[in-house]
Amino acid sequence: MARVFEVSPSVVSRLCNGHRETGQYCRRPGQDRKCKSSPQDDRYIALSALRQRTKTARDLQNALYMASGIRVSDQTRLTNEHQGARLTFAENHADWNPNHCQSVLFSVESRYRFTRCDGRLRVWGWPGERFSVKVVQEMDRFGGGSIMVWAGIMCNNRMDLLIVPQRLNAARYIEDVLEEHFVPAAIGVGPGFLFVQDNVQAHSAAVTRDFLRENEIEVMECPAISPDLNSIEH
Repeated sequence: MARVFEVSPSVVSRLCNGHRETGQYCRRPGQDRKCKSSPQDDRYIALSALRQRTKTARDLQNALYMASGIRVSDQTRLTNEHQGARLTFAENHADWNPNHCQSVLFSVESRYRFTRCDGRLRVWGWPGERFSVKVVQEMDRFGGGSIMVWAGIMCNNRMDLLIVPQRLNAARYIEDVLEEHFVPAAIGVGPGFLFVQDNVQAHSAAVTRDFLRENEIEVMECPAISPDLNSIEH
């Protein structure tokens, strides 16, 4: 069975044992990842963010660790909708093995600034506080330039780093990236090619989807807020 389905023998063994015990193939209760923070810890995180609005998620993570010794993730918490979408994605690709990934191209674009940071100061706030003096801070946006770059990688290959000269919108994404560089590379890969991109507006625009459909490019629809599913993401 392991050879037929190209999975580890231990996977087959666990499924068979579970079926003998429960008569089902689903996961046993209690196998999901447990929440490490308590309701009190969650309140401490929220209060820390509201007392110092410009603290980063990493700062809050370290503050909780110093206060309670609990180490939690500094990534964005997922809503129930996000979790459901990720579960559906996992179920749809549960039978994938390394061979399925050979024809997948993971892509991303990023802005590189010639400054010490990306120029944005993030703050925590409640809904409706967008223009409150508590969450607004004056800053100088001048000094230093930036460039937008796009790149793609596969298991055994990569595309050249592409510099996008202007602000990336759907029209420029199609003309400067997809039409000129991406489509020729996709045709060279052949049947089974899959394209992975994130959900920014230039990617999800109707004209972009139409262009990819007309060129017979199959796009893998990844759930929102899931950079861990794209191998090239930071």
